[in-house]
Amino acid sequence: MNEKTLYSLLALANAIESDPRVINLAKAEAKLNDDSMVKAISAKQAQKNDVFDENCRLFGVNSPQTKQAQKELFEAKNELDSLPAVQEYQRCFNAINMLFYEIEYAIFGPFKEKVRCKHD
Repeated sequence: MNEKTLYSLLALANAIESDPRVINLAKAEAKLNDDSMVKAISAKQAQKNDVFDENCRLFGVNSPQTKQAQKELFEAKNELDSLPAVQEYQRCFNAINMLFYEIEYAIFGPFKEKVRCKHD
């Protein structure tokens, strides 16, 4: 890798680190990690997920036990997703995805376009 390319990549990394979307995501993640309600409901969801996995293994995916466990897992996931800290994190995360899409398109977009050759 030549020096010019390395310099450009370091400039890109610095620009990404200072982008408000990245800063907002870090703040949202810190709030998420400090929220006791998020931790409690996340643990509940993990427990429901374990029950669902176990029921799938023991009874199959179409059994009444598994269907009930799936319903309870879905409800726990909805409860978690309804929390303000989780919603804020998801908004920030989606903004980051758009940032990375823009970067990916800027760097690799020209290589993805179809090359058409003119025939004489």
